[in-house]
Amino acid sequence: MKLLCFIKTAGLIAVFILSRYYNGYAQQHADSASAVQQTAPGNDSTLLSFVHISYRPKWAKPQSFRLSFSNNEIQWQSNELKPITLDSLGFLVKVNVPIKLYHLNPMYSCTATINPTKKISYGGVNIHGIQLELRSNPQKAEVYLIPRRIWLNQIQNSNWQKNNALIETFLVDSDKTDTTVNIDETVYTVIFKLNDKFLVRTHYTKPQQVEPRQKVSVDF
Repeated sequence: MKLLCFIKTAGLIAVFILSRYYNGYAQQHADSASAVQQTAPGNDSTLLSFVHISYRPKWAKPQSFRLSFSNNEIQWQSNELKPITLDSLGFLVKVNVPIKLYHLNPMYSCTATINPTKKISYGGVNIHGIQLELRSNPQKAEVYLIPRRIWLNQIQNSNWQKNNALIETFLVDSDKTDTTVNIDETVYTVIFKLNDKFLVRTHYTKPQQVEPRQKVSVDF
């Protein structure tokens, strides 16, 4: 009789221990999965990219562009991209690129709209470039990225601080600091704006092969 009671008691203790172990393991697994879910980018995550599109022929100035990519698994097309400015590298546009495409480093097809009835399609646009971290202390500053030549020739000596319309097309509109954007190998003037204060920095972009992830930071 005593042996039977001992066996029952031992069995209950073993069940209790196994139950505690399983609950602890399940909770740990759930916490780990939750952490992965929070840190992993979503399927629709995008990276804002400042990209120069080299367009030819030169006889017709496009009103807008669309970039697209297609394979057996992915079908993607950008929104209509209005040229921000034109310089020696081509037409500068801002485009939100899906993270899943950015890491594939594909060549994109491009359709240039000349007028409502005329469109020209061609290929060879590469968006994969340099990731630029934009940081400020304190955070929540607006940031503007302006090609250095455009800044020197058209904006620097204007009243851009009072008339923000002169720089608004260069706004990093994906987010405020701290944030990350993609750029090509262009020297940029970077303007940080927090409340009514502006800070201006020059970023001499290094080649992607030298430094694929670069940073500009300021303290207000």
